[in-house]
Amino acid sequence: MGRIADAVRVLFAGADKRTWGPLDDRWYAPISPSLTTGARVNTDTAMTVSTYFACVRLIAQSIARSPIEIFKRKSINSPVADRVPDHPLQRMLGRKPNPELNQHEFWEAVSMHIEMRGNHYSEIERNGFGEPLALWPLNPDSVDVERRDGVIVYTFTMDNGQRVEIPPYHMFHVRALSYDGIKGLDTLLSAGAETVGMGLAQNEYVGRFYRNNMTPAGILKIEGDVDDETEAELKRNWYAAHGGLSNAHRVAVLSSAVTWQGIGITAEQAQLIETRNLTALDVTRLFGVQPHKVGILDNASFSNIEHQGLEFKQDCVLPRSTRIESVIDSKLFMPGEEDLYFAQFNLDNLVRAETLTRIEALQKAAGGPILTRNEARQIEGRNPLEGLDDVLQAVNMQNTLDFQKSFEEEPEPVPPELEPEPEEMPEEEEEEPDEVEE
Repeated sequence: MGRIADAVRVLFAGADKRTWGPLDDRWYAPISPSLTTGARVNTDTAMTVSTYFACVRLIAQSIARSPIEIFKRKSINSPVADRVPDHPLQRMLGRKPNPELNQHEFWEAVSMHIEMRGNHYSEIERNGFGEPLALWPLNPDSVDVERRDGVIVYTFTMDNGQRVEIPPYHMFHVRALSYDGIKGLDTLLSAGAETVGMGLAQNEYVGRFYRNNMTPAGILKIEGDVDDETEAELKRNWYAAHGGLSNAHRVAVLSSAVTWQGIGITAEQAQLIETRNLTALDVTRLFGVQPHKVGILDNASFSNIEHQGLEFKQDCVLPRSTRIESVIDSKLFMPGEEDLYFAQFNLDNLVRAETLTRIEALQKAAGGPILTRNEARQIEGRNPLEGLDDVLQAVNMQNTLDFQKSFEEEPEPVPPELEPEPEEMPEEEEEEPDEVEE
């Protein structure tokens, strides 16, 4: 009986006066394990910790703002692929995953579920040919996953309490880190419980600290003996006149028999600020987020801020986007397409250099065999111009094979025909004039 009572006390710890219905999500939400701080940690309370909220929001928005594109390989396992903007999945994943959500809202929900619950579930709506038409997100707390007779089975609890089995063919399931490959690890209630609980306890302490006029304790010294009723009345009147932020710094008037002696400590003395900073850093470690991305600039500088932005893209966002892409490739492409087609998030917008550096880089890329000039304009959000779709190549940069081929095929130079030298005409002897006889 004691264990049941303890469970009930934990369940209702900090609960408000709202009446919870039998089908409310509260009854199905996981209860946090016993914490040293005594705080009750769940998805709702965790979001009140500012650093936790900032990390979840940052990752969700970073995934959602990155456009997703469909590619087709030249051949199986070929590294060369072309974009396929007219593929049916391009519109569903890149614009409207379902009639109620646009692509930004949908991918934000996907990322939040993964970060907070370790799993994302969406029911795949298909047509009669098996082609995906829409993705409908499900509450992760309402989905049970188990392996039954060697097959993974998903059971979804509807709002009316009815339980419906969804076959794997119709389930879009993205897992976080997993012990068994069936269900992802819940980061909040495992590795993050104590850290987030520490943040909740600190928030409560700070609230009480300020609510009590930044004076945790004090003594009213009265000469002579005081009965319990007088003591309670004096304490009540004192708190009503000087307790709370609205009564801060008010003038206190004491009789000659009453003396105030404060024994409170300041926040600096209690090292509260340092403890809160340490907790904030611990939360960023849980998510693999660089501290400067959530406003912690203690060790950031102008020289390393750009490199930390690259680390955020490579070490934080890229593994998460790759995890989602792999599920898209295995679940949403039709049979026969998965070997040639694949989906990929474009993460280039996550790291944008300052204007001068960016323009110089585009000039070099568009001046060589990397980008066309119209592709460079598209990166900067400019309309294409006629005549700028050709790839440029420097005159002194030529493929060695092409150069050798052209050299081999070059005909040998033919010497020009020698023109015959003109024959020399014999010189005519000049006739001497006849002598005239006198």
